Amino acid sequence: MTQGLPTGDLRRDTDHSAASRVARLAWFELAAAATRRSLAEEQVPVDLELEMNRGGPR
Repeated sequence: MTQGLPTGDLRRDTDHSAASRVARLAWFELAAAATRRSLAEEQVPVDLELEMNRGGPR
């Protein structure tokens, strides 16, 4: 026993904490990917406009 908790309960609590951290990290990774994709989509029209103003692709 550790601090009045059976070892199995402590391990289960640690497993849930680890799973929570992994889930949180995965969520942030997905959010970052969505942000990068959104920024890339916004950049495309600007790049095309600049290219057209220079006289087309080179």
